Amino acid sequence: MADETVLQSDRAEARDWIGLAVLALPCVLYSMDLTVLHLAVPQITAALKPSSSQLLWIVDIYGFMVAGALITMGTL
Repeated sequence: MADETVLQSDRAEARDWIGLAVLALPCVLYSMDLTVLHLAVPQITAALKPSSSQLLWIVDIYGFMVAGALITMGTL
């Protein structure tokens, strides 16, 4: 049992890097989109004058809807 041979190399292959990019790119786009929303909160508040709970719903539901759409479009 102490003489087991490791069949996989320690270095990542091109396929591994492509898989990482496929997973990381949507995450980066999603986080950038939510960053833009958080930066726009003062303008949204000035224009719509929502209560604090309504503003919380706007920010949270937007994130959930974009994430849900991302997963749905990924399966298609």
